Amino acid sequence: MKLTFERAVIFTLVLILAISTANIYSQYFKLRRPQNDMDISDVNPWEVSHSIIALLNADKLYNEKKYEEAIDEYNILLATDLLEQDKKAYAYFMRGMCQYILKEYDMAKDSFSSSIMYDSANAIAYNNAAVSAFYAKDFKGALEYARKAVELLPAVEYFYNLGRVYESLKEFDLAAKSFLSVVKGGENVTLVDPVRIYNKVINLVPDVKKREEMSKGVIVSL
Repeated sequence: MKLTFERAVIFTLVLILAISTANIYSQYFKLRRPQNDMDISDVNPWEVSHSIIALLNADKLYNEKKYEEAIDEYNILLATDLLEQDKKAYAYFMRGMCQYILKEYDMAKDSFSSSIMYDSANAIAYNNAAVSAFYAKDFKGALEYARKAVELLPAVEYFYNLGRVYESLKEFDLAAKSFLSVVKGGENVTLVDPVRIYNKVINLVPDVKKREEMSKGVIVSL
């Protein structure tokens, strides 16, 4: 099956959506304790529960493909001080998803970047920021995000995206190395045809000895 940026982003987003929704429902039934420096009398449980319900409603609009309405709801939530850090990361992430689907790539990139500010260890957010930046023709920005995604999680799809970015920047040797990581992780391939990717490497680096030498230092994808 041919791997595209769209398929790679959808593949990784299924996981984050499932995890985040589980977290939201968990918070709905069991509110987190306030931080030590916050007096419990300052916490209004009705406001907190309302913000969780509002987040679920925004997700419902997303699932119904009402992306513009969902963006409005996420914006309203993000304008308040009611969301905890992980919920802010999630709301920005979902706003980015809506914007990406609407092909508002610059805004999607900014939303995923904002999500990263509240969850700097989220490889999926970095990957999605890279994909959005790529389509916004911000290849240098895409490279920065794609490198970080691979650093956090050396997954096949992320190496493929990194290779695409290098290819667009005409860094063909580096693109070939990224694609070789995809090929070496062939047993973990889900959306990538390793034979097609290896043929791509051959086209980028025709010299056999150079390819073999390059392959020695390649990371094996998860």
